[in-house]
Amino acid sequence: MDHPGVGYRMTSLNSLKDVQQRHIAGTCRQAEAASVPALAGIFHADHRELIAHQNQWPFRIVNYMDLIGESVGLTRHDRFKELKLMQAADAIMAETRDLAEAYGLDPDEVRGVIANDMLADQHLPIDRTRHPN
Repeated sequence: MDHPGVGYRMTSLNSLKDVQQRHIAGTCRQAEAASVPALAGIFHADHRELIAHQNQWPFRIVNYMDLIGESVGLTRHDRFKELKLMQAADAIMAETRDLAEAYGLDPDEVRGVIANDMLADQHLPIDRTRHPN
């Protein structure tokens, strides 16, 4: 893929929101056009952004370390990705209630972290029809 943004972190564009959004959307469109089976993020913050978009595209989104592991027969479940794809704080709370209780975490605080730090932490709208060109 020949994309002007390849080679730098998406998060390095945080101060240029419109450029950042066009870069993320353009990367996904080019991956779709190239019929790639997977789009791999190489930085944790970029992976957090990209995984939320997986259900909108015909390829899976993975961390590059998962690809390296798979190449040598190692796999791990991406629990964060599973939870983020739920896109509903109540569903995530229900799924993680036992863990929060085991650590004595305040449910209201947990819900706030889920809503603000997990679900609202998106640079590009999830719905691809709202992506810039």
